[in-house]
Amino acid sequence: MRLKNSHIGVLIVIVLIGGIYIAKGFGLWSTESDKVPIKITEGTGAGTYDPFDIRGSYSFGEISSLFEIDIKLLVEAFQLGDVEVAKDLKSKDLESLYGEQEGDIEIGNESVQVFVAIMKELDIKDSDAFLPMSAVQVLLEVDPNRSKEVLDYLANHQVEANVSGAIPEVETQPDSEGLKVNGNTTFSQVLDFGISVQEIESIIGAKMPPENQSVKSYCTENGLSFSVVKEALNTLITP
Repeated sequence: MRLKNSHIGVLIVIVLIGGIYIAKGFGLWSTESDKVPIKITEGTGAGTYDPFDIRGSYSFGEISSLFEIDIKLLVEAFQLGDVEVAKDLKSKDLESLYGEQEGDIEIGNESVQVFVAIMKELDIKDSDAFLPMSAVQVLLEVDPNRSKEVLDYLANHQVEANVSGAIPEVETQPDSEGLKVNGNTTFSQVLDFGISVQEIESIIGAKMPPENQSVKSYCTENGLSFSVVKEALNTLITP
């Protein structure tokens, strides 16, 4: 018996959803967002969280908690205004808050990664990210006797930049019943819905795409059925 394409799509959704519920039953599937960076496995800082695994979707409150950095220092470093507001601001928000600097210099998530790495006295690797002077001042106030490598880096990677965009107000979390993946939903928003990276990768059968890409465009580019993927993701949103 030959199945129609529409029937095949329904079967795929049933298999996906059924597999998810079975995995949940055995405790193999988590519906909570796993916003936990990987750990450094060797060298300086082995066993601690890797600052260069901080993603743009991490809030400054989460960064403060995970890396044990006083939120007030992060607020002062990146000119985030009110502490309570800053807790909900995401690392990726810096790009719009600072805008583009001269010479195509960007203050964004990589700047946060470097700041945290230096604050925790970890290797800054081959990063070429710039920091606002306010962040450099915080780092030197916390420890004026940093290594020559770090001092040289800061001297060559600082920019006199001020927040030009408006600091957004704290947004209240919408009712989960109103959270749905649609044609405009990005993977960053999917993470904000409480769906983990592992769950997304399981559904699309590939590594996590760029967070700013929409789910629909990813499906189109990779020959996946958007309706099937959308349904599977929406199933994971806890009411």
